[in-house]
Amino acid sequence: MNHLNATFLISTLTLGLIGCDLQDNEQPTAVASETSEVVPASTKTFVFSVKGMSCGGCANAVDTKVEKVDGVMACDVSLEQQKATVELAEGGSATDVEEAIRSLGYTVEPESTNPAS
Repeated sequence: MNHLNATFLISTLTLGLIGCDLQDNEQPTAVASETSEVVPASTKTFVFSVKGMSCGGCANAVDTKVEKVDGVMACDVSLEQQKATVELAEGGSATDVEEAIRSLGYTVEPESTNPAS
């Protein structure tokens, strides 16, 4: 199989996976699928100072661990700022998030709490 055939095959398979509406001689157009997202009634955003992360793998480990904590809706870890921003649903525990981060060997302290708008 030559390079052009392989590229066409991969493109075709990729478009088939994401779904598209392709007319004659037109560029592929992605078709959006509708999803229903459950939004909790009340969320809070917590910012934690996380000391000891030294590489992207450290930040990824913190992100992965925190996202497994019950009540965590979202997590964003910044290696440069040494911070983790966590959105918790009502009933979620900031203490559980801190414990999860500590279990990885990092020093963690809450920095701020802001109710989501």
